[in-house]
Amino acid sequence: MSLYLNPYIAGNPVGNSNAFIGRADVVRDVLHIFARPEENAIVLYGQRRIGKTSVLQFLQKNLRQETTTGHYLPIYFDLQDKATSTLGNVLKELANTIAYELDLTTPQLGDNPEHSFQHQWLPQQLANLAKGTALVLLFDEFDVLAAESAKGASADFFPYLRQLLASDRQRLNFVFVIGRNVDDLNTIALSLFKSVPARRISLLNKTDTFDLIRLSEKTSPLRWSTAALERIWQLTNGHAFFTQQLCSFAWEETYNDGKTNPEEITANSIDKVIEDVLSASKNAFEWLWDGLPPAERVVSAALAQAGGHAVTETELDKLLHESGVRIVIRELQDAPKLLQDWDLLEPVDGGYRFKVELLRRWIEANKPLRRVQDELDRIEPVAENLFQAAHGMYRNSQLEQAENLLNQALGLNPNHVKANKLLADLLLANGNYTDAKNVLANLYEFQPYEARSRLVQAYLGLASAAQDDEEKLSYLDEILKIDANQPEAKKIYKAIWTKRGEGYLADGLSTEALAAFTNAGLNKKVAELKQALYEAEGKQQLQVLETLKQEKNYTDALALISQLETSHPTLFDWQQEQRVIEQLLGLTTNYRLAIDALTLGNNKQAQELLLAVMGVDPEFEEAAYYLYLAVTGNDYCLLNESLQKLDEENKLLKTELANRVNLFENETRELFEKNDALAKKLADTVGLAKKAEDRLKVANAELIEKSAKLKSFDKENDKLGNKFMESFNRNEELSLENQTLKNTLANTEDIFLRQVMGLKNLLKVSEVEKDYINSSFDAYKNNRLIELAEEENRKDEAEYIIDLLTQKNTKLQLIVDSKKWSFSGLFLVFIFMNMNMSALIADKEEIRFFASLFLLLLVFIFHLFIAKSLKNSVIVRLMFFINIVIMLPILFGVSVAIIK
Repeated sequence: MSLYLNPYIAGNPVGNSNAFIGRADVVRDVLHIFARPEENAIVLYGQRRIGKTSVLQFLQKNLRQETTTGHYLPIYFDLQDKATSTLGNVLKELANTIAYELDLTTPQLGDNPEHSFQHQWLPQQLANLAKGTALVLLFDEFDVLAAESAKGASADFFPYLRQLLASDRQRLNFVFVIGRNVDDLNTIALSLFKSVPARRISLLNKTDTFDLIRLSEKTSPLRWSTAALERIWQLTNGHAFFTQQLCSFAWEETYNDGKTNPEEITANSIDKVIEDVLSASKNAFEWLWDGLPPAERVVSAALAQAGGHAVTETELDKLLHESGVRIVIRELQDAPKLLQDWDLLEPVDGGYRFKVELLRRWIEANKPLRRVQDELDRIEPVAENLFQAAHGMYRNSQLEQAENLLNQALGLNPNHVKANKLLADLLLANGNYTDAKNVLANLYEFQPYEARSRLVQAYLGLASAAQDDEEKLSYLDEILKIDANQPEAKKIYKAIWTKRGEGYLADGLSTEALAAFTNAGLNKKVAELKQALYEAEGKQQLQVLETLKQEKNYTDALALISQLETSHPTLFDWQQEQRVIEQLLGLTTNYRLAIDALTLGNNKQAQELLLAVMGVDPEFEEAAYYLYLAVTGNDYCLLNESLQKLDEENKLLKTELANRVNLFENETRELFEKNDALAKKLADTVGLAKKAEDRLKVANAELIEKSAKLKSFDKENDKLGNKFMESFNRNEELSLENQTLKNTLANTEDIFLRQVMGLKNLLKVSEVEKDYINSSFDAYKNNRLIELAEEENRKDEAEYIIDLLTQKNTKLQLIVDSKKWSFSGLFLVFIFMNMNMSALIADKEEIRFFASLFLLLLVFIFHLFIAKSLKNSVIVRLMFFINIVIMLPILFGVSVAIIK
């Protein structure tokens, strides 16, 4: 057994192996882009499994050795599973990949990786590159971020990447690989690639394909015949994946065929493995198929079904028409061109043909048009959405809204089978049999299986509503064209013709009666009528003969015919009658043998015998029933019973639907009544709102008036503040005067001494005042004048001087205390006014009321304090009580006015 290894790789990228063949033109285009200073990015696109990832791997492996246009550090980054990641996570993974490939420390992007990557970490790494070296980011499966279902990073990645593209064109390059045309991407992705050149990765040319096939010749003595090379080219047309797959299976088949050292692979070897390749490549085919939009799937299935030859647009329209596409809408018309753009079709002889024959064969076997017809419903997405919405409304018994949406859906996509069926169901449920018949008749022409039962139901409804028998018969004829064994139609049809036949017979119109009974399928009645005509000719024996026939006593009937042929030669063609009887005898024999064969399970023999019977007499006994049973194995009597049960259930459903419609009407009426009540409440609410608006206007006017008062209080407050400053300044002046008086007192003691004698006679001192002077004398005993008077024994003069000094000090203290009181009073009034102003601005009556009470209490406590500190001053006490009597009511009145 050979030890050679299979060199072909199918299913995995081959960019890092010797199996990578061709694509020199793609690599050349990439390098040309990088050599231009104004460009630093290129998009590579192509169909699935065409070899895009292999190209990226090849670039990753070989760009490092490229020196003709510069030095490159390629970084491969797969976005296949990044559609749901956040932008920050994608950038962290990208930074880690770059760091790993360049042997850098693990990057730390912090809490804001978007900013750190673009403005700090990446610029730093680019700055550290050697002169003339550029970083090349190879993004694989980039279009997953542009998918409609993609979330996460997709919305943020494209505008972010746009900034990266322009950040450093000399040292940062990009290669994007996508699995679709650039024009098929969403708007956000298109805005990124609108100025980026694109390059298709297509099928291999014939030379590269042959080089790929001959890959085994480099490592083994096995050779490929010219016929084998051509056969593979016919089947794959240069598709790298399918070429590798065919070669791999052919190689294995050749070495496992019992030959120790096979010399050559032939075309026959290729044909032997085709089915195995189709089976093994199922996932690849399915993945490619899933990437096609609905219209392209329908057209692909139609073309695959037509065979390997070229199909013109006219032939394609015919194929679609025969397959249920009533109207070829724009999406179907454009599908061949789109499939051609994707390298799936090629124009040939004015038509289209599959480029890859293997793909056509797989689609023909696994995606026949009859299975793909569901795609017709999804060709126009808006129509499909309208249908889904209508179906939901239908389930919620919103029948009118559902019907409107279905009509809109069919306006966009007349081929929508489910929409046609649901619309027909709605029309049938509403008793609109005419419109239902029109919808179903169109559907029946292209989708007979989908429309048959509903169309029969529509015609039955029309027949039931018909005013005369002729109209009923016309509808019944249509039903029997669709289903010749439809039991209800047959029953009505038979009843009408039976009634007519009886009427003709009553009127003596035997010929018309015979035709009517024939149409009714009443063979026995026809026979009876014929027999009656014979009897009318006076042939009594004919009735005997008919009796024998009815009794199936054909032996006696033959004997009787022999007698009648002799006795009544002109009555009938007795020879013909004899042949009929003999034939009936043979039919009976065959009929009984067929039943016996059917009983024994010999269905084939039973079919042959019953066909022989029905070939002579289609209505013979129950031959048709037993033939049906022998062919299908189904008892249509039971099927008829099932249909009758279904009809009864249908009637019950109609009754239930009518009840639901009545319930819906009652609920609608209640909703209208509730709506009227709500409208009345709304009117009342509008009236209340009007009143509230009037009150708001009054309140606004009051607020304006209060604002004016507030301004006037601000002016008064300013005046009080000025007075307060004047009082404060005056108090300072009095303090200075007081100090001056004290100083002057010391200097004028001689003057006081000279005045004592003149004032002595005028002074009238009471006993109480003498006591006071005595106490004051003790207080001033340290005074120098007293000491002099005691030394000179001038006691009277000393007493006078002490009295005078006491009076002067008392007056002086009175003036000082009065000024202090006035200053404090003004200060409290100022505080009082300011706090009342704050309360007014707050516009809270409770705040203003309690603020006023608090200030009044504060003023009262202040006066008590003053009275306590000036307990021997009669004048101050008098002023205190005057303030209590006058000032407090005034302040209280002002507070009340402010509150109001």
